Amino acid sequence: MIEQKKCYILSITSNYQCELKESTLKLLYRVDSGINKPWFAQLGNGCHGYLKSCVYTDPSLEDLEVWLAFLGSRLGVSMTETYLILDENMKKIGSFSVNIEENGSEFFSADDIKNQWLVKKRPIPEWAVGVHEIHQNALKKEPMPDYIFSIIEEPEKLRKMLEFIYGVVSKDNSYNIRKRFTDMVLFDCMIWQKDRNMSGFGLVRNTDGLIDMAGLFDNATITMPGLDESWNGFCNILCRRQKLVQCTAELFPREALDFASRLERFLLQEVDIYQNLQNIFVPEEYCRRMVERMDEWEDLLYIVRSVVQKS
Repeated sequence: MIEQKKCYILSITSNYQCELKESTLKLLYRVDSGINKPWFAQLGNGCHGYLKSCVYTDPSLEDLEVWLAFLGSRLGVSMTETYLILDENMKKIGSFSVNIEENGSEFFSADDIKNQWLVKKRPIPEWAVGVHEIHQNALKKEPMPDYIFSIIEEPEKLRKMLEFIYGVVSKDNSYNIRKRFTDMVLFDCMIWQKDRNMSGFGLVRNTDGLIDMAGLFDNATITMPGLDESWNGFCNILCRRQKLVQCTAELFPREALDFASRLERFLLQEVDIYQNLQNIFVPEEYCRRMVERMDEWEDLLYIVRSVVQKS
């Protein structure tokens, strides 16, 4: 029998305060083999999810994962609920992301759909088969890129990726899908997320049959100390990021402007992000880096509005 341990769940409330709740944690199994893989775990309230403990090279990114999930939700971006888990001595165990398939929903990553085969070794269900039928020949001629950032030189691939991944979605939900897709791309640009691959987003089919984009997860692989130099230098990252914002606004102007409006309202609140990050144990260097990123959020607003005005 797997041992159940006492723990504390740390979350961030809507007024930017940290909240602690006493609970229990049961580790069920490793997601994959290897000591640095997440655990599938269960909290005392019966909620299942993925516990990242020493998964990242830098454990501080687990703290940041919690805050980025909160930041995205404050901006109206669909995020996977994420908490920080502490042991009974108030020492960090790791970050916990609620299972997307909780309560009977089905999740299919973009990679699952692209490869026409699920990680669970089941064929794609009937409601998703349309993607394969519509795009099978096109994929043979022009494969989808593995990373969002790899399509910057050819902006039209953004549209093709959207059409490919969400070709199964009914027209009634098409605006919401475009909105969430645009939110993802612009939010990633905003936090310097450069590792959003085809396994890092996808579709979820709820129990009521509604097909929608799943909440974002694995958001903490952002540009931090030591990573700038690993991707052709800081300036190259900045230029590529700005170009991605521009082409996204060109392709999806209505949705991009909606994101920009929400970001502007957030900035007007003058949230003390530095203190907020320190409250959940994020190291000072990372706090400083994230605050520096904030100075560039105004640039994102400017690019989006400039592009939309010209269109």
